[in-house]
Amino acid sequence: MTTPQTVVLGLDGAHFELIQPWIDDGKLPNIQMAIESGVSSDLHSVLPPVTSPNWKAYATGKNPGKLGIFWWENVDVENERVHYPTDRKNAHTEYWELIGESKPVGVLGVPTTHPPRPVNGFLVSGAPDSPDTGYTHPQSLEDKLEADYDYSVTKRNRLSVNRDEAIEEILDLIDSRFTVGKDLAEEHGVSLEPSHANENTRICAFRIFEMSICKSKCSHMQRY
Repeated sequence: MTTPQTVVLGLDGAHFELIQPWIDDGKLPNIQMAIESGVSSDLHSVLPPVTSPNWKAYATGKNPGKLGIFWWENVDVENERVHYPTDRKNAHTEYWELIGESKPVGVLGVPTTHPPRPVNGFLVSGAPDSPDTGYTHPQSLEDKLEADYDYSVTKRNRLSVNRDEAIEEILDLIDSRFTVGKDLAEEHGVSLEPSHANENTRICAFRIFEMSICKSKCSHMQRY
């Protein structure tokens, strides 16, 4: 690949108060290498400090007031309803679409990207708002991901019910995201690949605050 690549990896809920002690203890060698060889920073949160408006603000450069997105659901006082603002999620241009006007891009596992919009490259929507069907652009990519990688957007086991099984599934999902992200980036020749990490999705696949539950599993963390 001749085009220089930029990979943007977002870790949901992963402030450095959590990450840095694990790095100092040698438990996150690959994240440490990425930080030392690239650029890293805390992402300043918009209000309210929850996943949905923050990742859409990151993607568009607009605050929740301009987006009209303040939570996963919106309260419509006039019509006395609580609804999911699907139309508002796709009302604003995202920065990878601008880059895609001149170079191929890939987007993997970023929340609030479902339903997937066409991009110059590929887009795989992320959890928790994306279902396990209709989550890719191009649409044919979904069949490839499921056939070649047994890909799943969301985990099936709940940490509150099947803790050990859920942890293992999360780790497998993380591995899957990295493998898929690398392979698709090479296949599509992308110059930019934004990706996101929390427990359900991910070129990556776990939410860092849930790693605190997994401290007894520190040997697994060395994968990352």
